[in-house]
Amino acid sequence: MSQEAWGAQSPNIDDPEYRVPNPQPWRSTRIEQLLQLFHGATWDGDLISKSDRKELVKEGLAIQQRHGYNLITCKGVTYLYRLGIIHP
Repeated sequence: MSQEAWGAQSPNIDDPEYRVPNPQPWRSTRIEQLLQLFHGATWDGDLISKSDRKELVKEGLAIQQRHGYNLITCKGVTYLYRLGIIHP
């Protein structure tokens, strides 16, 4: 979908709401966990690491749903983008 098609719905990644943590202290497993969530809603039993998911939720990069599914947030997608892992 083009940027024009997104219109006002497209998040401004320079907004302070989308500030992301410094990647240096992060273990690579947290990034792997975030990538797993990027590919779609993930059932709790299929997570790479529940402890890493917990840290991602604390940072606001992921959310845990009541019914056992975990999802990446807009902030999480922005984080992967700024690391250069994903591209538009």
